[in-house]
Amino acid sequence: MELFRDSQVSKLQAERFLEFFRSILPIPNSMPRSIDELMSILDINNYFNTRIICSLCGSTLDLKVRRCLSCPEFHRKNLIFIYDTHFPNIFLSILNKLTDDIKNYKKKIISGNSDVAYDIPFASTYQDLLKKNCEQKPFKLNFSSRRTFVIELPPTLRYRRANMPLISMWVACKEPGIHLWLNESVQMLKLLKTNGILVNDFTSKINVYGHLGKCILDSILDVPLPTSIICDYGHVSLLRHFKDVIRSIGRALSPSLRKTIDSKLRRQVFPLYFKRKMRGIEELSYIKASEIKNILLYGFLPHFHNVLPCNVLGHIALFICGVRLLHSSHKKVRESTDDIANELLKMYHEHHNFYYTYMENFVLHLHAHYFMNYKLHGSLTYVNTFAQEDLMGSIASDRNGTYRNIYENSSFFVKT
Repeated sequence: MELFRDSQVSKLQAERFLEFFRSILPIPNSMPRSIDELMSILDINNYFNTRIICSLCGSTLDLKVRRCLSCPEFHRKNLIFIYDTHFPNIFLSILNKLTDDIKNYKKKIISGNSDVAYDIPFASTYQDLLKKNCEQKPFKLNFSSRRTFVIELPPTLRYRRANMPLISMWVACKEPGIHLWLNESVQMLKLLKTNGILVNDFTSKINVYGHLGKCILDSILDVPLPTSIICDYGHVSLLRHFKDVIRSIGRALSPSLRKTIDSKLRRQVFPLYFKRKMRGIEELSYIKASEIKNILLYGFLPHFHNVLPCNVLGHIALFICGVRLLHSSHKKVRESTDDIANELLKMYHEHHNFYYTYMENFVLHLHAHYFMNYKLHGSLTYVNTFAQEDLMGSIASDRNGTYRNIYENSSFFVKT
């Protein structure tokens, strides 16, 4: 089974291999005839329910027919495949596997004895939640649109792919519709949460930052909106703002100077535990967030300090130092880490229009909320989506021939 997964062959081709193996073995033999039979023998359960929906009318289709008879303009591209997980079973298997690690880390959370840089459970939002539910003993979930992770796990275990249970997957030619996709998953999570916890179903019609009424996630979040909303610095700071800054600075440099800097960035040596190094300025169209993070934290100032004017370098240093401070622990630096970072980012924002044009946008404004995110939710080291993006990329690339067999691949991964 591992050979089939690693070779990236489809289910049809895998069954042809099984048939070949059966033909060369003595008869009779107990070699399985299909992948489903093989998974059953290996005790690998199917952790997914499949739904097929017509994107034109929103109706659920028969799994075998896969055609909407109500829509005359129906085309194969209008099929939406939704794979909902048996989340309680997956979550329970993770808890059984990691119970000791959760208990040990929970002792540190309760005592406030952190040996890591201001992790999520040591920030004020989770500590307030812990005091509020001090008599209860549930494992708290931080819910994302398709996957979750266990906050009470140490960071080294929390962000591993196998420890982030999926909730649902959307496979289609159109962008996901939140209600069409996650309604059933939210109801499942709500039912899971209400085992011993009373959920308040009060519906509000207050307009909060353009959102009117009750959010679909409101019934399953322990922290109310908008406090539970976190700015993802991977997309805000790295893939948007800092990437635009690098592009703007790169355009002002001569081609020969750009090539020299690009060569130095690519040849920069990193320790073995760095999964990615750095790309050059000319490769920004294909750059990953982790690569920009390395440029931001380790590469920009050392390689540009002899190139840029002092005032330009000093201005961008405000941003870099502010973001670096928000990666650290307020106990290891000082109690006012977030205040210092906020002052640096605020000063950077105030003078931004002196150095860059057409970049004073909403993305830049979001940095004004970083210090509050730090206080409420913890360090940027842990409040990011790098692990979730890695999981999504792994699932998307490990599809074994056709997108309809993605769920089987994930089932095998969960079991192993």
